[in-house]
Amino acid sequence: MVKERIGGYFWLRRGMARASFWCGILSMLCILFLLAGRIWGIEVSGQSYHTKDSILRYLESEDVYGGMAGKDVVCSEIEAKLRKKYQDIGWASVEKSGSKLYVRLDEVLLQKKKHKKLPASLVAENSGTVLSIVTKTGTAKVRAGDQVKKGQKLAGTRIIPLVIEQEKMDAMQAAAGAEPILNVLPMQAKKVGIITTGSEVFKGRIEDKFTPILQSKLAVYGCEMVFHKVCDDDPAGITAAILEAKAAGCELIFTTGGMSVDPDDRTPLAIKNTGADIITYGAPVLPGAMFLVSYLDGVPVCGLPGCVMYAKRTIFDLLLPRLLADDPITAEDIARLGEGGLCLNCEVCHWPNCGFGHC
Repeated sequence: MVKERIGGYFWLRRGMARASFWCGILSMLCILFLLAGRIWGIEVSGQSYHTKDSILRYLESEDVYGGMAGKDVVCSEIEAKLRKKYQDIGWASVEKSGSKLYVRLDEVLLQKKKHKKLPASLVAENSGTVLSIVTKTGTAKVRAGDQVKKGQKLAGTRIIPLVIEQEKMDAMQAAAGAEPILNVLPMQAKKVGIITTGSEVFKGRIEDKFTPILQSKLAVYGCEMVFHKVCDDDPAGITAAILEAKAAGCELIFTTGGMSVDPDDRTPLAIKNTGADIITYGAPVLPGAMFLVSYLDGVPVCGLPGCVMYAKRTIFDLLLPRLLADDPITAEDIARLGEGGLCLNCEVCHWPNCGFGHC
């Protein structure tokens, strides 16, 4: 006597006798039919310079994406759109096979342009002083405070590969922000006043060799000495000479001598007595440790130590371009000169193409 029949054959026979079985079979076939009518994968090949992701993003923006209905795919239209979007694509083929879409590209136009690759550079439009530089990555070739000449290359770059997507260029511009990458202030030729101090020079015991050296350094920048006075080591007389130079229209005033700590070195006191705003007296620079910078109603008044007369390069050479560019000098600026503030007095001077003053 057979009590129960088990196994796949008997299970199938029992299922076929029920309406729900046939409904399930029908539903599965419908789902398979619907899924088979859609695109479930897009293959991109043949591109070298455009990434697969960028191509897929563009196709998606044109409503061509994985999961779309296969009946909506018009291969010829997609090919035309690709050629119009990417001018360097000479040939494009789009083919639908089953549930996949195959995109094949040939960038023949780009290959013909390979010989035209050139780096891009930023060049100074005017001679001046670098006010600021923003470097997100890499190493800056110029720094704030550097002196540059008209036409000098300031920065360079090259896009690798030779062509880049507009999206990446936009991202680079957004990363740089609204602040200029480089800001160069043009230097202006100024009218200069020089106050020579020291009893020896005042009384004619020694020759004034300081003033001619300053004149030669200033002439490099087109500056003219319009006022000159020799004073004894008397603070009141030096103060009066500085005020006289300012009244004469001098845009930049230098005092020479009397800047050390000896009892008869009275020039710092004389500058202070003019009412000038003393920015700093002393600097972490050799040569130039006893340098003084101040502003008298916006006019720079600087006390120059004796090293400016005999040393090849000093703090005077570092700061003169900034003074001529009307770039205000702060105590923080002077403090930063401590890094790179030692001149090695090389036998052959290569300044400014050396580490002196490059903090």
